Amino acid sequence: MNEENHGMGPLKALVDGIGMLSGRVEMYRFELQYVTPRRLLPIAQDQLLRSFVAPTSLKQLVLRVLMTPDQMFSLLKTANLSRLESLSLLCEGFKSTDVDSILARLQHVTNLWYISLGNYDISGEQKEWAKAKGVTLSTFKL
Repeated sequence: MNEENHGMGPLKALVDGIGMLSGRVEMYRFELQYVTPRRLLPIAQDQLLRSFVAPTSLKQLVLRVLMTPDQMFSLLKTANLSRLESLSLLCEGFKSTDVDSILARLQHVTNLWYISLGNYDISGEQKEWAKAKGVTLSTFKL
């Protein structure tokens, strides 16, 4: 098995299983951790992740994988966020404007109460956005 496809079996099985169901699948929590530190999520896994997120409705989404801003925006654009309550993202290499874009995408999510962004320092404006929205915005370091 080449490194690009390492770990795709469980995610592919999940995507295939959900694909056989009719209607949107409601799940409480999904967590993906990519074990190789400091490596971007491979393209094949990124595509599988978007294939999984599109037909599901999640309350908690935890992604501890390195993704580019484009990968993250594509995922959040695809996702049904209507039930989302908490979101934890590893944002290595993201700029303040990238995080602003993530927060803008979450602007109309009514049940959201918690966002955690890894390896990122939250700006004053982002803290104010969270406070006004009633969202706990925190960071973690890897």
